[in-house]
Amino acid sequence: MRPGNVTAYRLQPEKAAPVLGVLAILLAVILLLPFLLRALIPAATGETEPVQLSSFDSYDEIPLTLDGQPVRCEFNDESPLMWGYDCGGVSLDSVVHPRESVQDPEATLRRMFRAGSWASADDSLAVQHFGDTLVLDDPGYGLIGILTPIEDNFLMYVQIDVLWDSEDTADYGEAVWQTLIGESMPESLLGTLTTSGYAPEETTL
Repeated sequence: MRPGNVTAYRLQPEKAAPVLGVLAILLAVILLLPFLLRALIPAATGETEPVQLSSFDSYDEIPLTLDGQPVRCEFNDESPLMWGYDCGGVSLDSVVHPRESVQDPEATLRRMFRAGSWASADDSLAVQHFGDTLVLDDPGYGLIGILTPIEDNFLMYVQIDVLWDSEDTADYGEAVWQTLIGESMPESLLGTLTTSGYAPEETTL
């Protein structure tokens, strides 16, 4: 082989690497865009808005009402489920799942229950069935997790977490149940929405 032709047979650099790097960066930006927007446009401290049960990556929004009136709370940018509201002594968090992505509703309920709270949600907590609605409740934590079908072939998970007792604590549970199920919340679940700890704080629906 002649010396002049040696360079023609050398391995050439991988030209696809820069392209893959750019694509990876673009994908990361797209996935992080909702969080960046929330960080750039934060909700004003103490400012309430009508509660919308939804998910950070979903266009489905269900207005939360109680006896036909909208419930107002402060949007919580630090929600463990990435979409939630601070309602004084109660936090409300929600996630929307495509029905076809949920192979085991009970396992999904337990996973969401763990993700959104400090509760363990192990097998010692029995899943309760109210028609097509599945519920986990832990009176020790003042916590209720609800997984129920909504329109357009989606399932919605809503978590009601009592931080401290207040006069209208049970009203938030009642509002969620009325909005999603269309009837009053069972007394057994309303009893869970009572916990001890911090002093009551005034809240307004």
